[in-house]
Amino acid sequence: MRFAGVDAGTKSYRILWFDDTPENFGVIEIPTEKVRKNPETILEVLESVNADVYAGLSGYGIPVKHFSELSDSDIKLMTLTLEEEVSVGLRALIRVIAKSGLEFYTIPAVIHLNTIPSYRKLFRVDMGTYDKLCTAFAVSQEFDHRKMVIVEAGYGYTSFIAMEDGKIVDGLGGTSFFPSYTSAGCIDAEVAYLLGDFPKNLLRTGLRDMLSREEAVNALAENMLKGIRAMEVSISRAEKVILSGRFAADMAEKLRKNDCRITVYNKYQNASALGAAMIASAVKGKKMRRPAEKMGITSACGTVLDYLPEKWRAVIERRLHLRSR
Repeated sequence: MRFAGVDAGTKSYRILWFDDTPENFGVIEIPTEKVRKNPETILEVLESVNADVYAGLSGYGIPVKHFSELSDSDIKLMTLTLEEEVSVGLRALIRVIAKSGLEFYTIPAVIHLNTIPSYRKLFRVDMGTYDKLCTAFAVSQEFDHRKMVIVEAGYGYTSFIAMEDGKIVDGLGGTSFFPSYTSAGCIDAEVAYLLGDFPKNLLRTGLRDMLSREEAVNALAENMLKGIRAMEVSISRAEKVILSGRFAADMAEKLRKNDCRITVYNKYQNASALGAAMIASAVKGKKMRRPAEKMGITSACGTVLDYLPEKWRAVIERRLHLRSR
């Protein structure tokens, strides 16, 4: 059987596929801007790949579900935006694939996993989006360290995942930690309050917009070290720290000066798409099913809003038109 995964990145989309086992794979990269202008572009590529099962394109994540079964509420929870001009790219693409007849499945995010204690999820939405979970899954199939931290150093966001005994036990998503290269990361609550109207594009101002390239890279490296230390609180001390994502190779040299446990995942550019294809294999194949079950991917449940105070959740659900006023 052929399995395919899609990583919807800030800079580009990657479609990766393999036959039966992931040792040998093919990959196609498409600029995100091109997809945003014409969602049919991705559908054409997916159809040309001719996989038996696909997975990915799940935004903020949703428990495993066939795209044809997605409701309007599901799609809103996957995209989490109030601004139609921002969401139109991914939302339109999801709807195009849902109608396509492809055997395409969603992938949960880190917050959906039952391997993470509930108290670590409180007040959180982004503990690592679906693509970060995919990276962790791919990395975990190559490294068998009992305790490790996985850093996804992406072009848009940086995220951190703590793993123990093959399970994810904690995570920091890109919008809930320090600034990354092209995004603001978390926002001081006082700043958010003073801004009042808070369009999502404000998050797309990052270190590169405030500093010289050298300063931005140095700040990014320091922020990554802080994220690694934060994740180690949940697992004591990591045996290995593994970098993935577009900035992995650039950051490794700097980080190794402070932490000799740093290593770069050898498939770092394709990690998320590879993990998505592996999860597609777990959904309908056999080889990846057991590790996916162990990580809690197939038993993931709930929504990204489940751990917010009820008053907050009510406001958000009304604004997303998930509940009546």
